[in-house]
Amino acid sequence: MMKKKGQKSIVILGLAQNCSSHLKIFFEFIDKIEPNFKKLYLIIGENDSKDNTLKYLKSYKNKKVNYKVINTSLMQKYSHRLERMARGREYLSKKISKYKPDYVAWFDLDDILSGGINTKEFMDSIRILKKSNKLFGVSAISYPYYYDILSLRVKNFFMKNIFFISKVREPFLGFKERKKYVYDVQRRIGNSNILSVSSFNGACIYKFKYYKFSSYVNFNKSKKLIREQVEHVTFNNFLHNKFKKYILINKNLKLKMPIEHFPYDNFISFLFGKFFLMLKKL
Repeated sequence: MMKKKGQKSIVILGLAQNCSSHLKIFFEFIDKIEPNFKKLYLIIGENDSKDNTLKYLKSYKNKKVNYKVINTSLMQKYSHRLERMARGREYLSKKISKYKPDYVAWFDLDDILSGGINTKEFMDSIRILKKSNKLFGVSAISYPYYYDILSLRVKNFFMKNIFFISKVREPFLGFKERKKYVYDVQRRIGNSNILSVSSFNGACIYKFKYYKFSSYVNFNKSKKLIREQVEHVTFNNFLHNKFKKYILINKNLKLKMPIEHFPYDNFISFLFGKFFLMLKKL
């Protein structure tokens, strides 16, 4: 397929650990969208996988894709999960400035891919982003419910940092907090386009001309912030405050919600659900 005049370039990024079962879907998606771009760069950071993830990553071949697998084992030295993720994303982000792409897209490479990624929905999202002067990004929604409340900030709707919930050890109190600040919010989002200060939900596309100004580690100004605020909020808040633009949660860019994020109706179903997930991991 001949490249068309006016086509744009994109860098696609992902962090991979123990996700070999989802990589076939992801690489099939990459192969399908590649002809739509003047240049497609794919950079995956791999960190100490115990399954066949690294082997699978190294086996991918597409001469039309500028592809790199990068060792992100540096993440292991950070004991706090949010800081670990922030450091990994920052490390990969610093690799892309030389490409000067038009767009940057991040994907989670885990269960969120189990339902596939629709090529048309992704390219339509690029077109929406290109046409709108209000946006610095477009993120995904998920079915049957939106799940990534930790990364969500929407003015006059939800602006709370729910990191504190992870510190609640008493089961019933933990359920009450999750119902109020997670499950009820998931149901209220529904299936609609929303302008957000911050969102991710498994996939987000950015205009590089804005993306290049931000930092997943808050420019190393505060370790407390890096450890207690998810990296997407840190990154997106900076861009919103600097440029007064938004991320569109696109109701037509759909991914499948991971089962562990299902919003429970009551305490009993919450206990059974968590017990089932615990057994599944054994």
